[in-house]
Amino acid sequence: MIVSKMIEFFDITKSSIVLIDESSITKEELPGLDPDGKAVTRYILRAVDDEGNSLHKLCSKEEFDKLPKT
Repeated sequence: MIVSKMIEFFDITKSSIVLIDESSITKEELPGLDPDGKAVTRYILRAVDDEGNSLHKLCSKEEFDKLPKT
């Protein structure tokens, strides 16, 4: 039996926390620069709630790596 985990996202339109099944989350790495010009990578989780609102969440590399590849 496979058990999916729920991930918390903050929905700005509802001003509340919503739970999204990890199987419907996509992962994205966003390379960029910090204020000192050093290369950094930001880790983003994206999802769509039951009303069709786009949600995103910045997370740590550890949390990002725990989720299955999408």
